[in-house]
Amino acid sequence: MKPRQVWAVAKADFKERMRRPPVYMAMAVAAFLCYLSIIGQATVTMDGCRGVWNSAWSAGTMAVMATSFLTLICFFVIRNGVQRDEETGVGRLMAATPLSGFSYLLGKCLSNFAVLLVVSTVFLAAAPILQWHEHGGFRFELWGFVNPFLYVTVPASAFVASVAVLFECHPWLKRGLGNVLYIMVWTEMLRESGMSNRGWTDMVGFYGFMKSTHAAATAQGIAVSEHSLNIGHAEAAHWSTFVWNGFAFHWRDILLRAEWFFVSAALVLVATYFFKRFNPDSKPAIQLRVPAFLGRKRDVIEPAAGKWETELLKLTTLNGSMRRGRFFSIVRAEIKLILKGVPKFLYVVLGIANFIALMPAEKDGPSGAGVLAFLWIVPVLVWSQMGAREQSPYARPLIFSAPHSFLRQLPAEWMAGFLIALGGSLGVGLRFLAQRQWEHLGVWFSGAAFIASLAIACGTWSRSTRLFQGLYTGWWYLAMNNAPNMDFTGVTGQRHPWGYFVTGGILFASAMAQRWWFTERAAALRTMGWFRRGMAARKAVAM
Repeated sequence: MKPRQVWAVAKADFKERMRRPPVYMAMAVAAFLCYLSIIGQATVTMDGCRGVWNSAWSAGTMAVMATSFLTLICFFVIRNGVQRDEETGVGRLMAATPLSGFSYLLGKCLSNFAVLLVVSTVFLAAAPILQWHEHGGFRFELWGFVNPFLYVTVPASAFVASVAVLFECHPWLKRGLGNVLYIMVWTEMLRESGMSNRGWTDMVGFYGFMKSTHAAATAQGIAVSEHSLNIGHAEAAHWSTFVWNGFAFHWRDILLRAEWFFVSAALVLVATYFFKRFNPDSKPAIQLRVPAFLGRKRDVIEPAAGKWETELLKLTTLNGSMRRGRFFSIVRAEIKLILKGVPKFLYVVLGIANFIALMPAEKDGPSGAGVLAFLWIVPVLVWSQMGAREQSPYARPLIFSAPHSFLRQLPAEWMAGFLIALGGSLGVGLRFLAQRQWEHLGVWFSGAAFIASLAIACGTWSRSTRLFQGLYTGWWYLAMNNAPNMDFTGVTGQRHPWGYFVTGGILFASAMAQRWWFTERAAALRTMGWFRRGMAARKAVAM
């Protein structure tokens, strides 16, 4: 490994990333979160207590929020460096050089780390504004602002940067399954950091933050639980305040946080084992034999009669009947495309769950809403294709060259996703209908419409599957934990069918507007040009 090569890879990749919109979108969202914190809608408290608004506590509040944001949302922002080189062909050029795989991946990891630090500067810059807004009467201290970010945010960013590289290189984790799995691992690591007493498993640094603030509050005679960190909106008639001056950085604390830099280097080394240096003919490092009846059905391509033989096709013009299109035929084709490649065991799992939903209700048995929540998280990778599949480089010219494709293809794709959501949970719907639970039935229909609209909107605007996979899984997780107004399945007793019908309509309308602008803007601009020229001609005649 040559440090100059690693630096060159990291520098080039960082410059490329900073030219792309996702980083600036992440910084805009980070600025909005900082605004919510400044106005008091999102803050950090501990069991009815909080620190006085000095530099350390203001920066600690921002550092905790930054770590939560960087480790979840920004993971999907940085997880495309290796994939982009593979799609653009740059990777094959680099593979032909003496550059080693470890040097290349380490450079990508450093680039990811740098991007995360750039986004975290938004929270760092907001810390003095928060202290000034709260009028705590304390002077600004540079070390007080930097101290919490060095302990909490920087090691967590290094770990997430290496995990993103590993997920891009692993043959299973680089697909949509990896996005869903990361959401689950992230929630478990947050729980481990907030509930356990093990500093060596504290990746996000929340345990160290709670331990340090608990020691400061206890020394000042304020009783506070050690595991009582609350991130979000909190109200109280009276806050008990204490003075916290930041982390002391004893040698044990330094070792516990430096541990994650060594873990990050180890993960990059593991990723090198799975990295195939952009060779499409290489086989995965680990292969498992799947039974034939559970595997995917692969298409058999018959060889052509001659290598250079071609067949000239006679193209005909579209007549009036063909211009009208066939909506339900397109819906059927969209369903086949969405479900193509789905493994058979997934149908078996959905069938068993639907059979359980049809069973007579028992006191301790699963409820219809509980089964529905399970049925609507299993096909997340299936729905994530919607809106993004037709925008791939090879499909885009074929789909969007059709006349008025956004009026034909997008509504049909939404209907296909809606029918898949209903068909995949048909047993739950029949149970609600048999028991005459009309409100639950409305939740069933509105939830299916919301899922299809969210998938279409995410795929259309982001042109990738990652946004829906991350957003939908996080939404589902919050709904299962009884977050207000987030439950679209009715499992927690919250039922907002009309609200989700309206939300789905807004999401679908935004997707239609984006697709119309993408495919029909040339005609719209021509019409606007004709209108402007007509108005100019009228003014000239009037003069």
